[in-house]
Amino acid sequence: MLTHLVQTIKARARELGMTDTELARRAGITKSSLSRLGKQHGARVDTIQTLAEVVGLTLTLSPKNDHARSAIEGTLLDISKWKP
Repeated sequence: MLTHLVQTIKARARELGMTDTELARRAGITKSSLSRLGKQHGARVDTIQTLAEVVGLTLTLSPKNDHARSAIEGTLLDISKWKP
């Protein structure tokens, strides 16, 4: 999961014309630290959040349960999804 997050952030940075060096600098970490993030099994959430913010993304947690997700999205009582 961590590898996927880092890859997504790096891909967004490339879309914005940012190198890994620039991404790391803007996030306040070294390029070598950025490289290690995708290879290790742990990273601080605030570091991942900062990297995401640098490229205009937001780290968001959402419920796994479909009913909870529907409640958050405001579609829990959407009658168009009801089956007769």
